[in-house]
Amino acid sequence: MNLTRNEAESVQRARLANFPDIVVATPGRACANITSGAFSLDHIAQLVIDEADLVVSYEGVDDVKTIARLLPTGVQKIMLSATLQTDVEAVRSVLDIDPTVIEVDEKEAEANKITQHVIHCAEIDKWLVIYAIFKLKLVKGKCLVFVHDVERSYRLKLFLVCVC
Repeated sequence: MNLTRNEAESVQRARLANFPDIVVATPGRACANITSGAFSLDHIAQLVIDEADLVVSYEGVDDVKTIARLLPTGVQKIMLSATLQTDVEAVRSVLDIDPTVIEVDEKEAEANKITQHVIHCAEIDKWLVIYAIFKLKLVKGKCLVFVHDVERSYRLKLFLVCVC
């Protein structure tokens, strides 16, 4: 469920009442829904914060600290950043975790054959393109496919399970 959409609070509250498996939100929006009682952290298994360096650098850090205080014990906390420019200690202190930093420089990426492919196509062609990529084995090994929202990720999963 995507909480970053511009929609009425009552609509978000109703959607959260269905206990979604995945919630995508900014720290501020998540914190607001938690403190209003619309969203509960009681059954959360993982908390993932993308662009952690930006969250720490800007005003989202207070909201993340509030969320972290309300987390039940045993929740896996993951902070990601492709461009960690801030001090790792500052990022670590937000969630009180001992981070593992994985750095991939250009030489290592080349040695491990890490590549990025972007395909621009019309909306109507996307399902055919992804089908062709996997059916023709154009991608070798593991890969990540980025989609626009959570709903599309579920639809893509179902599509790939059915046709591949």
